[in-house]
Amino acid sequence: MSEMDFDLEGGSSKRTFTIQGSDLGFEGGRYKSKTPSLAAKKAAKQLFRMVENKDHKSEWKKYSEFSSTNKINFILREMTQGSKKDHFYYEGSVTKLKTPLIVSKGGVEITITKKINIKTLLPHELGPHLRSWHLKNKK
Repeated sequence: MSEMDFDLEGGSSKRTFTIQGSDLGFEGGRYKSKTPSLAAKKAAKQLFRMVENKDHKSEWKKYSEFSSTNKINFILREMTQGSKKDHFYYEGSVTKLKTPLIVSKGGVEITITKKINIKTLLPHELGPHLRSWHLKNKK
């Protein structure tokens, strides 16, 4: 771990989460962040990248059927050692920016055309596929 992964008391300030279920049927991944909502934003970004499949990865082709969607519901589970392993429920959506944002990162200009939005959900707000998963797997 780098110095940034530790807080002043010497403990890790980043928590680890994984996608436990999603509208796409995808499970897995590892998202590190200080809060569940920031990890959810990373997870949603990855789910939308899988749907777009601009990298032409063969294992992501099965998600192309969701290419017309702009909302994906998913369940995050905390995997941090010593945590309660809680579940968090989210709706990720993508919106196209009216004016593209141009940022410079490492001397390279990057054009940002979309924004990822996160909305916290209650278990009963999940779609039928994820709601049945939640009912089957809740403690």
